[in-house]
Amino acid sequence: MTGPGKPGDGERPAPLFRNVGVWVESWLAPALAGKLTTSGGSGGRVWCPQWWRHPEVAVRLTALWQAWESARASGSADAMSAWWIHHADPHLRVLCDGDSGPMYRCGSTRHHDLPPFPTTSVPPGWFDDLAA
Repeated sequence: MTGPGKPGDGERPAPLFRNVGVWVESWLAPALAGKLTTSGGSGGRVWCPQWWRHPEVAVRLTALWQAWESARASGSADAMSAWWIHHADPHLRVLCDGDSGPMYRCGSTRHHDLPPFPTTSVPPGWFDDLAA
């Protein structure tokens, strides 16, 4: 017998982790054993303990978590290997880049907010033709 989230009914299984925060704390951070630079801005690999306060980091890690859940649920023997190669490794190179990543001014014990890119309001109607 099949039911919601059971194999054979065309629905995906329920996620193993209820949100990206739980996934990062319970699975990703423990899986990432590696050398971190003690202070941001000096190259190497950095990680901010308040990663969720960096919009780019939160968006990228949410995408990684969703792709991880999809790979886990796929049943494919090579799905997790593909997830590491095609998703985790490229994102983590950007996220943990101590020279230009979004957490570059943070350290393993401190958070530093970065200002967003400057923008000017888009004039009314500027993108209207693109929505059609």
